[in-house]
Amino acid sequence: MKKPLLLLTLFLSTITLAQQNPYGIDTTYDPNRVDCQQFLQILNSRAKEVKFGIRRKGQRLYLSTTDENFIKRLLPGRDDGIAVDVVSKSRYACDTKPENVQIRGTLLKPSYSKTFTKKYDEKEKIFSVPVGMVPTELQNDDLEFNILFLRNKQLCSYYVLYNLESYPWELMDMGLYLDDIVYKNRSRENTETIERFKTLKFTVPFEKNKTAYAPEDIKPLYDSLELTNYNIKKIDIKAYASVEGTTEGNLKLQKGRAESIVQSLQSFQTDNIETQIETAENWVEFLDDVKETSYADLATKSQKQIKAALTGKTSSDLEPILADHRKAIVTLKMNKIDLLKDKTIDELIVDFKANLGNESMEEAKKIYYTLVDKILEKNEPSNLEALKLPVQKKYVPFNNSTRSLEFFFDNRQALIVKTALNELEKLDPGNKKIKYNKVVMDFMLLRARAGGVTEKTLEKDIKALTKYGIIKPHIERFMINLHIIKAQNYMQEHKFKEKDKAVKYIYDHYKKARLSDADYVSLAQYLTYFDSVDKAVELLDPKAKELTVDQNILFYYLNLTIVDRERTAQPEYRTIMQNAIDKNKARFCKLFDPALEDGVTFQLLEDEYLRSTYCETCID
Repeated sequence: MKKPLLLLTLFLSTITLAQQNPYGIDTTYDPNRVDCQQFLQILNSRAKEVKFGIRRKGQRLYLSTTDENFIKRLLPGRDDGIAVDVVSKSRYACDTKPENVQIRGTLLKPSYSKTFTKKYDEKEKIFSVPVGMVPTELQNDDLEFNILFLRNKQLCSYYVLYNLESYPWELMDMGLYLDDIVYKNRSRENTETIERFKTLKFTVPFEKNKTAYAPEDIKPLYDSLELTNYNIKKIDIKAYASVEGTTEGNLKLQKGRAESIVQSLQSFQTDNIETQIETAENWVEFLDDVKETSYADLATKSQKQIKAALTGKTSSDLEPILADHRKAIVTLKMNKIDLLKDKTIDELIVDFKANLGNESMEEAKKIYYTLVDKILEKNEPSNLEALKLPVQKKYVPFNNSTRSLEFFFDNRQALIVKTALNELEKLDPGNKKIKYNKVVMDFMLLRARAGGVTEKTLEKDIKALTKYGIIKPHIERFMINLHIIKAQNYMQEHKFKEKDKAVKYIYDHYKKARLSDADYVSLAQYLTYFDSVDKAVELLDPKAKELTVDQNILFYYLNLTIVDRERTAQPEYRTIMQNAIDKNKARFCKLFDPALEDGVTFQLLEDEYLRSTYCETCID
């Protein structure tokens, strides 16, 4: 997804500068000056939707904003303007310490409002003002661009800009109600009828020095899971090593252990098991647990220092906690055994129609849902035509699924499918699956401004689902999606108070909607897009502290918070960072790339702890 331009709009801090006079600028920082007070009042009272930042096109630099009048109000006088401090990443070389200086890089000649020439980009809806050129000697460097805001040629604010990913939220996947609810990623949610799918999660402790697990080791566990009538479809293993020893050796050991578990489970069935293995050292629990021992000071040490200390008596003394850290957290996704799975789609269609002809409806239903599984798995919507049946009450369950699947494969069919569902509803007015699917169609029609659907009519239909037995989490999911649409419409209409109310509704109700990990990331980015960064942090904070946190949640949390020096100084936060390093070192190091190249900002390296962590982790 292309990132919107003006995510480089939030600032780390306003920096007090010593007195210098480059280009005739008075850089004595005095927030009590009347003109600076006026500047800060305008800046801090701007609408949250107003964004600004520095944009680079080739070697030209532009001050860009979503609101032309904001810049006019901020810098109204002839001698009001900005100067750009061009900062090179070379300032943060690991073999030197960056000087505590007023200007971090090369200060460009100021641009004043009396010389501003504005350009409007219709596609991106932004105004841009040229503010300088990248110096020739820096054109091949990794660069960032800080802003000095000037009133009467005097400094009022110095901004360090950073990259904060945020996006308007697409609608949450609502799925379609067939025999159970099927989502776009082909995942299923059991209804209150037949449990065709199971997910189990459990922990396998690892014995010290035990490198492999044979089927006989796993058999008691397998039997305890009571998997009769189910096959394992997918296994996800997060294998953790205790932190003593070399990282390379630990990860190799854990990978071998995890693979032996998979092989043992595979030996109990013929269908292949889809496998995902993630290995890491268990720094999260070590740094938490060691605080309660006589070796608590280890929690303040670097990773290298801790490993060097974990030998001999120290290692022996800490073995009781280290033993708890060696384990695999296993998630199994299982499907009920299907005796028809080896038949082809064509064979199943023949059997399906034969059973319908014999009025063997229960058997036909079994065959039909095996067909649906195969059509979804093979992505073959062309077979749906053969499953369309006469519009009769006895065929309503089949026709509801078949017509809804047409929309599943092509959501442009929303109006056609809704029309077909309306005909089915006449035969079975209380059918909750039809009503559920009609609401899904109406969301697409509302966004397309088609079919006569309005926000009011859709909200009424959503709330009516309760009396037909649709459970609360699904209704909340629909209502959140409705408020996503409302917020976007209010934004376009510049009705910011109403937009804020819609966003607040989403934040207040998300816990009731059974969000996936992907939904959590999307919601956090959505809150950030509407300048509710504090709410986004609050949303992700509990999950970021978990050992098994999803990588996307963890790294977006870091994106939101790593600029906060007060937070990064806390031991708990450093544990979170260590977990990120263990899960994906390359992704952690990328946080320190230039802000305009998908990093957060390399100026994080002004912080001594972050700099030492970066140099230890990311520089060979």
